[in-house]
Amino acid sequence: MECKQLIQKEYTFHILHKGNPPASVKSFTDSLSLMEKDFYHLYPSFEELEKDIFLSYLEETIQKLRKDPVFMQYNTGEKVLAFYYTWFEVLRMHKSFITYLEKQKPFLVRVINFVPLGNKVFKFLAKQAIAAAPPYLLHTHTEFTGFMKPLLNEAIGEEIADRFWISSQYAEVLWGQAILLYRYWLNDKSPNFEKTDIFIEKSTQFVFDLLRPNAWDTGFDLVKFMVQRK
Repeated sequence: MECKQLIQKEYTFHILHKGNPPASVKSFTDSLSLMEKDFYHLYPSFEELEKDIFLSYLEETIQKLRKDPVFMQYNTGEKVLAFYYTWFEVLRMHKSFITYLEKQKPFLVRVINFVPLGNKVFKFLAKQAIAAAPPYLLHTHTEFTGFMKPLLNEAIGEEIADRFWISSQYAEVLWGQAILLYRYWLNDKSPNFEKTDIFIEKSTQFVFDLLRPNAWDTGFDLVKFMVQRK
């Protein structure tokens, strides 16, 4: 087992059985027969380790999907649905550790400015979704959008509308949805998180209804035609 995997596994084990982080990095690495520098070579703190452990759940999700031959046969909407169902299935397997993370770093109100949305309405909505996200969830942003962007780009002009510069921000729309889904899942008390599954389906349908060509696109094309003719 690689050093990184060992550290993640043993840290998770410690949290689940002790309910709190090790007293120090030194005591933790000693228990693993590692040097303290081995830990700091990978992580500057336990907090960054926790973020990476949570990120590994997303990486596991993506690996499962890429190994599934059926996944590649889906259309874009179905791929996004499969992603969410698989991701939350993985998260359920680690609910106890995630509950610990949430107790330590609950959703906080904060202003996030990194979302590169030019449209003010989209930017406002994205900020509202991200405003309450904890650091460990925000740590998955790059991996999440890196997976979603190619899926969406392949569908632009066919399954979903090509809206010039707005199209490049579709992955951020899904990122906002992912945060809302995650927050809903944390508070879902239904058996086997059945309500989360329903919310995934309905919210994804809604998002793709917005992304597909609609009356607004028809109207825009009409105005564009009239201006060109004039």
